[in-house]
Amino acid sequence: MNAPFDPSLRFTEKLAVGQPVSRMEDPVLLRGEGRYSDDLNRTGQLYGVMVRSRVAHGILRSIDTEAAREMPGVRAGITLADLDAAGIKNMPAAAGKHRDGSPTPRPPQRPLATDRVRYVGEPIAMVVAETNKEAKDAAEAIFVDIDQLPAVTTASAVDYGLPRASDLPTLGVESHPVPARTNPLGAKGRGEAGCAGSLPAVMNAVVDALSEFGITHIDMPATPHRIWQAIQAARG
Repeated sequence: MNAPFDPSLRFTEKLAVGQPVSRMEDPVLLRGEGRYSDDLNRTGQLYGVMVRSRVAHGILRSIDTEAAREMPGVRAGITLADLDAAGIKNMPAAAGKHRDGSPTPRPPQRPLATDRVRYVGEPIAMVVAETNKEAKDAAEAIFVDIDQLPAVTTASAVDYGLPRASDLPTLGVESHPVPARTNPLGAKGRGEAGCAGSLPAVMNAVVDALSEFGITHIDMPATPHRIWQAIQAARG
């Protein structure tokens, strides 16, 4: 489970499904030294809250931000129309190629929903205010009119009006015949192994993060107390 990983492989071999990848961000997070944007406080800083779709699929008829913009502390209520007026372009997407060398399609992706919403949580509008509470209150005051459309809720998609392929980002599926390095046979799991593999992956990441203390193994479950004990034991 906790097979060692040679960092030099990151530069000599192509990373692929089943190949262990050394994580660089774990040590500080496991030691409680992570820093997040929410930890920062600057004089005069503003807070943004997104208004998101509550339905999986629907036609976006209208967005009313007038009441929200008049609320105390609100500096801006931003919709796609505001972004268009400001000349904000589509979100950048990395170029890709199929195995035959032909370019992969790149449907345009806007920062906010356009004429329809395509998943629960899709950003529709944004409120900027002087405090986090004021931004949240104003976001609740934005009225969004959506004509809900059918979405997949059963095993069959035949009877549903679904988002078209051109509406969604491109998904590429490729085969990387790279033997696994976590067992002598180089075999990779099938079926439910796709879910079961998350456990050794997490444990590998934990041990990799603790390697600077000389720790090469830790028993599951990797509770905070067990990690703390392992660090203290390594320090002597």
